[in-house]
Amino acid sequence: MPDFSVFSFLALETCSAIALENLRHIRRGIKYSRALNGRLHRWSFRKLQKTIEYKALESGIPVIYVDPRGTSKTRPRCRFKMSRDEGRMLKCSCGLSMDRDIVGSWNIRLKGLEALGMMV
Repeated sequence: MPDFSVFSFLALETCSAIALENLRHIRRGIKYSRALNGRLHRWSFRKLQKTIEYKALESGIPVIYVDPRGTSKTRPRCRFKMSRDEGRMLKCSCGLSMDRDIVGSWNIRLKGLEALGMMV
């Protein structure tokens, strides 16, 4: 089991800000079965974000919310839209293939840096 106090220490020592997705409109466009819709709409999308925000602000680390639109489809380096390969993998025309979650987190980081005025 990893020692999370080490991760917490590193985050406090090296982190200038935390970028998170703005989940304000996450429920828009969710059209599944009636039962699944009910389960999804009862789920607290923001609970983890609020906990991260609380701990970050307690430590003096600003939290930046960025628009998640396109973050899991846009290639982080060239900004071209990636096409769906098979399942969770996205494939760019240059040959780069990455998991959608990794692409999304990378792009959220880049949007956070842009919001801070840092060159990307």
